[in-house]
Amino acid sequence: KIIKMEGNYNNLFNYKILYSKKRKRTIGYKIVDNTMVITSPYDVKSNFLMNLIERKKYWAIERIEKNKKKKDYINQNSIIFLGNEIQINIKESELLSNGGYCELNDNILNITISKNYTQDILRNTIKNWYKKQCLNIIIERVKFYSEKYNLKYSKITIKEQKTVWGTCNYKNDLTFNFKILMFNLNVIDYLVVHELSHTIYRNHSQQYWNMVEKILPNYKELDSMLKNYKIS
Repeated sequence: KIIKMEGNYNNLFNYKILYSKKRKRTIGYKIVDNTMVITSPYDVKSNFLMNLIERKKYWAIERIEKNKKKKDYINQNSIIFLGNEIQINIKESELLSNGGYCELNDNILNITISKNYTQDILRNTIKNWYKKQCLNIIIERVKFYSEKYNLKYSKITIKEQKTVWGTCNYKNDLTFNFKILMFNLNVIDYLVVHELSHTIYRNHSQQYWNMVEKILPNYKELDSMLKNYKIS
């Protein structure tokens, strides 16, 4: 691929036009790192491609804004835990050959980690702690709503999922995205109720939503909080 043209479009967003030998008839466009990238056959004139950017500018702006709303649980010096920003304190230890462990005290996540650790080791250490906390909290909340409303489930799994916050399969196995711990307990409860309700209704029918609303009357507000963030 050869870069034909790149720049900023009317102070709205950056763009990049690439000519590709693999492209014969069609023109592709997508958002990469908040830049609109167009891939085109060699014989398409630049004026046509600039007109394409003009026609798709609102699409590009919407996608870029959504990307900016991506939420990650790990930042440079802190993590997001149950809706709060928790500062990270790192202590290197010669007693640890690889990896580390975390302890949460007074809103500070104290991380003891091997000397000369890498960023990957640090991130995995935090991730493992985060997943354990998620499992403990989800088990507690699922048990509470399951017993209170007589909603039967089979097992609980905590995973890293790229497109969904949770699922319930035909066996009533519940799966939760560990990144749900970025949100407060009200939102976590909504996700738990959302998936448990699927043990009764497999779809999103009106009956299903009526059931969710009966348990959590403010579910729409909680649902919008989840939808406002793209899983990163």
